[in-house]
Amino acid sequence: KIIVTGPLALARFNTNGALDSTFNGGTIATTIGGGLFHNLALQADGKVIVGGQLNSHFTLGRFQTAAPAVLLRANLSQETSTVRTIALGSATFVISPGGTEVSFTVATSDLNVSTVTATHIHFAASDGSDPILFSLPSSGFVSPLNGKVTSANLGATASVVPGTRASFADAVNAMRNGNTYIHIHTTTHLGGEIRGPILVAPPTLSSLQAQIFTPR
Repeated sequence: KIIVTGPLALARFNTNGALDSTFNGGTIATTIGGGLFHNLALQADGKVIVGGQLNSHFTLGRFQTAAPAVLLRANLSQETSTVRTIALGSATFVISPGGTEVSFTVATSDLNVSTVTATHIHFAASDGSDPILFSLPSSGFVSPLNGKVTSANLGATASVVPGTRASFADAVNAMRNGNTYIHIHTTTHLGGEIRGPILVAPPTLSSLQAQIFTPR
């Protein structure tokens, strides 16, 4: 592999000169402009350390070889005004770096878990149809509920475009883009007792594709 760095950008090439598709999705990794990387080193785990300057300040960056997992969160407190409940909940979803699976943890409070009939991830459709993308295990529902979904768990009527069945990638992208919500149904409220939008959690330094440190 050949690693090339320049003005706060980094790329990895195969020996035939083609961009390495396993590094940053086969694209040039860029961060912020106005500076230049001068030095480069490899860690034992394959991460790339670069040093340079930005606006006359020393800058140090570290790049991962693959995209990090994406963290999503939801607060289950929103339901239609006709539903009266004291139940609350929260959910955390982590999209794997390759986007091939989504792990989840769902926790509830003041909810009789024995009454849970279904837990769904819906696409928030503009026409209000809100098709089910995934059904999480509800038989023997416990709190917290842990598990994961893959393409094998994609709902039979999953859709993000009217009249077209969604692929697993379509469903995951809808989650990434804030176009989904989680909905818990119970025997008391068959239409749904608590729900909440699934949103990307604020990034932390360890989850960034490129970590840039510039002292001021």
